[in-house]
Amino acid sequence: MTQCAWALLKKYFQCPSLQQNCLTKSLQQWVNHQIAAHTSSPKLRSFAPLQVEGEEQRRHLIIRFVSDGSTERYVLLLEERSPCKFSPEAIAALGLTKRETEVLFWITQGKENTEVALTLHISKRTVKKHLEHIYEKLGVHNRAAALAHTVETLGILT
Repeated sequence: MTQCAWALLKKYFQCPSLQQNCLTKSLQQWVNHQIAAHTSSPKLRSFAPLQVEGEEQRRHLIIRFVSDGSTERYVLLLEERSPCKFSPEAIAALGLTKRETEVLFWITQGKENTEVALTLHISKRTVKKHLEHIYEKLGVHNRAAALAHTVETLGILT
């Protein structure tokens, strides 16, 4: 563990007595859960990150669990950043086209297909087609799962 990672863990887990190269009990439980998920689905290389709010709530720590898939070595990547605002720009990070991003954004705002079509000046059928592509790219089957995947991936939910 680097000095910087150790300092971040001490800061966000409020554990001044944390020993270097050790994890807090709650973080170790999360890591164990990620390892179990990886063991049950070895081809899965990307996992939902853990987000820990800072005391001031202006910053948060995002912890990503990474496996290279070929060995039983795992890495935790720690990133401290300002909270993500829910916007089309944030959704664009999911690898969708510009129009798919716009459709998903309006879906996350609770709009039905007809409302999205009117808002974007496209047909309802085109909205359905964009949603099919979104579901395929995100690996989900419906709009609720797409929403859950989006907020989880963007670190909006803890």
